[in-house]
Amino acid sequence: MSLSILKENVNKKIKELQILVLNNFNIKLNVNIEYTISGYRILGTFDYRYNSIALYPDLLEEFGDIYIEDVVVHEYAHAVVFALYGNNCKPHGQEFKKICKIFNITGKATTNSFKNSNILKIARDKKQKIKKRYEYKCDCGTHSFTQYAHNMVKNKGARYICKSCKSLIFINS
Repeated sequence: MSLSILKENVNKKIKELQILVLNNFNIKLNVNIEYTISGYRILGTFDYRYNSIALYPDLLEEFGDIYIEDVVVHEYAHAVVFALYGNNCKPHGQEFKKICKIFNITGKATTNSFKNSNILKIARDKKQKIKKRYEYKCDCGTHSFTQYAHNMVKNKGARYICKSCKSLIFINS
């Protein structure tokens, strides 16, 4: 299914949810929908400051209606909780669970639901490849330093001592 058709389906689902909210709570709740998320940790998010839901377009394309039923409904539930209770409750607390029950969802849209996603796997792999390591040495061998540790040595003058041989560890040039 094309992304434009899936976006129409998202809008239809939001309209269905708006009717449920109007019938149950007598409020009309409009939210902005944005398709701006990438990466591998966040499937969707509601930002109360802008009254907007941000979605992951690649996952929408990959999973279609499953993504809409899990993630879109989950994020709209957050919007309803904020409209009814403000910022005075836990993100997945009792109020959220009450709304989820009305929407007939568990409220547990997590990356585990989409763990077989090719999109998330590629994003995860890219992130892990980006982690640069630096080779350092001491009297007894070599050590692999993270970017953070390397920057501490380079910029802050930090010194590291080998736990095995107790000698100073320095960059392998």
